[in-house]
Amino acid sequence: MPDLSVLEWLDGLLAQHPFGNSEYITQQLHICYKRRLQKISRCLPAAAQFLDALNSSDAYTQYRTIGDTVVRCAVQHAMRQIETGAQYGLPLEQCEEVFRATNQHLDHGRLAPLGSGLLNRLGPSSFHGWICSEERANDGFVHCFRRVVQDNFGEMPSYTPSIDELAMLSKGAQLLGELLPLLSRSALSHAHLIVIFSPIGASATR
Repeated sequence: MPDLSVLEWLDGLLAQHPFGNSEYITQQLHICYKRRLQKISRCLPAAAQFLDALNSSDAYTQYRTIGDTVVRCAVQHAMRQIETGAQYGLPLEQCEEVFRATNQHLDHGRLAPLGSGLLNRLGPSSFHGWICSEERANDGFVHCFRRVVQDNFGEMPSYTPSIDELAMLSKGAQLLGELLPLLSRSALSHAHLIVIFSPIGASATR
């Protein structure tokens, strides 16, 4: 076992470096996505409304909203299609619907359009992400998420974790927090959604 003093030193060093500084990374990420939304808003009015609502939200709401898988994909896919004029990922109409629906979430004071509909999280802390499950109500966000996963991995994330798997994930996060409290918080704060694929099928070999 490594010396605990060495782990503490390494934990603090990496957490302060831009590579492991979650606050710095999140800040730069928000600047990037807001800049993209500004460009997208010239073609999609819903993007402008979403950006206004986002800028009026508190820091944690912005963190969870921009970190949402579907929201980020909608921004990225819309930006690429507007710049290239070629179809990519979610169609522009679907991207605009995501912006519109997310805006409604913000109006109602909700967090993470996709994640907030899930019951289980990796842990009790505010930076812990949600764990994907089939029990999530089927809506536009779930439809977009399934399409994105299908396009990237070739299969649908249709798998609900067992109690044992949920416990294993929780214990893993807890262990990381005990060994490297600063660095684990930094890393896990970027894992807004955890997906477990079925051990049967194509994903079983990954």
